[in-house]
Parts: sequence; C-alpha cells; structure tokens
Amino acid sequence: MAVRGVLVESSLLEGSSSVEKLLFRLGLSNLHVGLLFTAGQNSTEKEELLKKWGLSDVVKVVAANTDEDVVEVINKAWPVQASQSVFVSPDDQDTVTKLAESGWNIIYSGQGGIIKEAPIIEQIDDLFAAVATLNKKACGERLLVVGHVMKWSREKDFLKRRALPALPTSNDLTFIALQTEKPLEPQLTVVDIVLHKATDEIVSVAMIQTSTPADRIQYSDGIQKLQRYLAANPDMCVVDPISRLTPLLDRSLTRDLLEDLEDAKVSETTVVRAPRSVEVKDLEEPHLTQAVSVGFPTIVKTMMACGTADAHTMAVVFKKEGYVNLQVPLPAVVQEYVDHGSCVYKFYIIGEKVYHSCRRSMPNAASLAVSGGSSVGLPALVFDSLKSMPSSFEGDGKPLENTVVEGDGSLDVEAVGKAAVWLRKKLGLTIIGFDIVVRAHFMTRSDCSFR
Repeated sequence: MAVRGVLVESSLLEGSSSVEKLLFRLGLSNLHVGLLFTAGQNSTEKEELLKKWGLSDVVKVVAANTDEDVVEVINKAWPVQASQSVFVSPDDQDTVTKLAESGWNIIYSGQGGIIKEAPIIEQIDDLFAAVATLNKKACGERLLVVGHVMKWSREKDFLKRRALPALPTSNDLTFIALQTEKPLEPQLTVVDIVLHKATDEIVSVAMIQTSTPADRIQYSDGIQKLQRYLAANPDMCVVDPISRLTPLLDRSLTRDLLEDLEDAKVSETTVVRAPRSVEVKDLEEPHLTQAVSVGFPTIVKTMMACGTADAHTMAVVFKKEGYVNLQVPLPAVVQEYVDHGSCVYKFYIIGEKVYHSCRRSMPNAASLAVSGGSSVGLPALVFDSLKSMPSSFEGDGKPLENTVVEGDGSLDVEAVGKAAVWLRKKLGLTIIGFDIVVRAHFMTRSDCSFR
C-alpha cells in the first residue's frame, strides 16, 4: 500500500539545506506529517516556525517525555496504519526496532542500520525520492513520478494550492522537487516525467541575433545540467523540451509564428489573429515611420518576453510625439492596441484539453489616455506589466481593483479552441498559456487577437 504518513526524527531538520522548503514540502504534500521530539529535544523553536509559516495544522508535533514510552506516544498520536507509515531516523534506536516490528517502513538518513532492507538517504531533503521509490514498489508501474524544477516562489504557490502532492493522486501521479545543485542522475532514477519552468532560470539573453536563436539564451547551471541529462537520455519524458520554448521567449519569433494563424481559417464567423505589428531597431527615421504606420494607439514591447530585467517594460503610445525619448528598451515590437473593455481571456492548453478564464485587464485606450487626471491626453504611458498594469480611474481618482470580471459573452470559445490546437501543433508543446482579447466594438464578425 502507498505511503500515507511520514514521521521525521526532529534532529534531522538541522541537516536540511532549507528548513522552510522542507517543512512546506512535507506539510503541503497531502501526506500526514509529524515531527518526533524525544527527551532532551526542545520543540518550541520548531513549533514557532510552523506557526509563522501557517503549517501548524498540517505538520504535527509528537513529543515524548523522559518517563514516557516513545512508541506508545506515537501510536496514540498517529492516525495512519503502520504499513502506510514511514519513520525517518538518523540511527538505530529502540524506536526504530519497535516501529519496524509493528509494520512501519524505516528510512535511514546518513547511514544504514539493522533494518537491512530500509532505504538510506544522504540528507533529509532526499526523503521525497525515497518515499516515491517506496510508492513505486507498492503501486507498480501505473504510478508515475513527476520530478519538477521551478523557482521557489512558484513552487511555494503550487504547494499552497496542494498542486504538488507526494501522496499519489487519484490518477496515479506523485511529485518530487529535483535539487539541481546536486547530481541529477541518482534523483532521476525514480522519475518518469520531468516538469520544468526553465524560463524561471534564465541568467542572461544576448541581444545580438544569431542563426540559432536558442543560443542567445543562457540558463542557470541547474537547467544546463538538466539539458545535458535530457540530451544523453532522449527517452526521458519532459514537459516540455527546453529547445522548443525559444519562439515564445523572443517576440520577434512569436510574431513570425503567428503570421499564418489568420490563414488557418479556424472559424467562418470569427477572425482569430495576431495583432498588427512591426519590429523596430530604434525610434528614429525610417523606423519611426514604420512604427507610426501601425496606427494609434499602439503598445510597445521589448523584444524578449522574459529573462531580462526589463522584459516586462511596455508603453501604450497615443500619438506620434509619444515615441520621442520613449523609455522602452530597444529593439522592440510595436503592436496595435486593441480596445477590449478591460477583459482579457487567459487560455491554457494542457495536453489535449483547453481551459480559459476571464480576468480584468487594461481599459480602452481613451480611458488610459486621460489616466491620472490629464485633460489633454498623454502622449504615452510606460508601465511594468509584472508590477502594476494601467487601469481606469474612478471619480475619486482611485484605480479600479484588479479583480476577476465576467465576460460579455462575445468570445467565440470554439474558434479560439481551434486556434489553440493549431498553436499547440505548431509549437510541439504540451503546456501553453496565452491571452486573447476581443475587440470591444465589432461589426459583422468577432475579432479576437493574441495579446
């Protein structure tokens, strides 16, 4: 039977490279988790940490005094049957022998012991791979282990939503975090699928154009190590191949990619297209004339969509003089700004399935141009899309809250769904996210644009 509970000898926490990460991963793994404190071990500090991080309800402290039988204390506090429980210990102690005799699984951290078949891990952070191995033995080949790589803030957000469970899910998946600072091969022996967010790990981007665009992007040492492993092990399932991400990182390549979308004829009644745009190396002539040719208003975006400090610096330009000394890094892509009634549709493709939701977005251009009380209208509005999106202002000068809004029913979900399938095949990716806006005023046909 699969592991449903893990009890960790508390002294092992001191061997963790990050107690915060370990406790979050344990507490929000959907496993029943406990920390065992025996005579002479003070639980106060760890209890305070659990409270500080909001984990005291999901990581239980099991404390035994000097005059108490440790195993009896555990049995009273532990709700999971022995065969589905793991005790992680640094050495052979009476507790190990007694728990093993009652059917518990034992994992040693640091060295082995008298339980010869017990797995041995070097550090407590390796616990999840060991638990996954036990679950593989219990569940067989139907259980798929997903090893994930992403920045800690993103992983933490997923953990809070219980989206990376170590407890096998109903569709036979279990998740472990890959530690890219350590050798990958031993970790990946138990992994069936690698799930990564390599764009979290971009170190630098060369602005010089090369014959192979992927060569412009330098990833962290950890991602480079993962790339080398995947190149040497081409049968490993990875979501998604890192080399296929490049067209989504360079807006110039994205623009080229979407050129054929309108010709794909995904609908007889709805046009799904990329926004009209031009690429400019600078905003002097003749490039200024090219930028103006797109019309007004326009939205100006840096060439790289992520991976650089200013990748999310953008500007909405309302008139020609707005291009003068515009504080957006060049080269850039100049796109038409499509009025969309403050509603953007977030589309997500996961395998064969397409999902979407509607979120509050930037208002129509006329509202933006007079934001902040300007009666004559701004020539341009510069902003960072990660920090603060421009918004309409109410009568008291306060911006509208960025909350979820309801769509107006004008979205042709079927047409955009077909466009999503076209995009997935074009890119050869499994997981993709993109934005769609619907023109706020339209004549006989809906007009949907990728944003």
